[in-house]
Amino acid sequence: MLVPQVYAFSVDIEAEVGQDIDIVIKIEHLDFHNYSLFKVNETKVVSNVKACFEKSFEDQNLTATVSVKPLEFDEETFSTTIRARISGSDVVYVSTDPDSLNRTFEVETAWRRFQLNLTDELSINMTERFGYWLQNWNRTGNTISFEAANSTFTFVLPESASNIVVDRREVIIFRVPPSFQDKLINSPLVALIGVVLIPIAAAVYRRVKALRWKIKR
Repeated sequence: MLVPQVYAFSVDIEAEVGQDIDIVIKIEHLDFHNYSLFKVNETKVVSNVKACFEKSFEDQNLTATVSVKPLEFDEETFSTTIRARISGSDVVYVSTDPDSLNRTFEVETAWRRFQLNLTDELSINMTERFGYWLQNWNRTGNTISFEAANSTFTFVLPESASNIVVDRREVIIFRVPPSFQDKLINSPLVALIGVVLIPIAAAVYRRVKALRWKIKR
């Protein structure tokens, strides 16, 4: 078991799971020196974050696309927010039951264990902070979270998620019912309406075309 340590600044990470994973990393209460380094080296920090995520996936033989937005700063608390998106079926695999249209999500989480290098002087050991076995994280409703000294990490699943399981691979598995749009698209009524409307639309088109021809004459 990893023993959480005490850190001068706090790190709160929220990973919202959908077809992709949207990650928000809030680093709060930095000292003036490190906060200034973030501001002066913003472009480099964004590049470092992207590279560290990509290396984590590469080390685990996973294929994923990582994008990182410009940093957000809070002068009052000497804090910065990093927003990233992870995409790819190796990270979030979704399958659909052809009968019920329920979708099953399988979400890879082991990528969270890596060294996140931010500036030349500041890095976050994600393994040390958040490497604790995922099956023992707290589960409340549609969230799975871990809290240690000055650190939190929360996976936020869709509100409609059910049958939530964390297996031995540290993969989160859950089911989501079909949306209204899914039901509508796959409804036989839609197909029936299409069969009825297509001949009507064709007849109207022919009438309009004939009327235009008469007007021209």
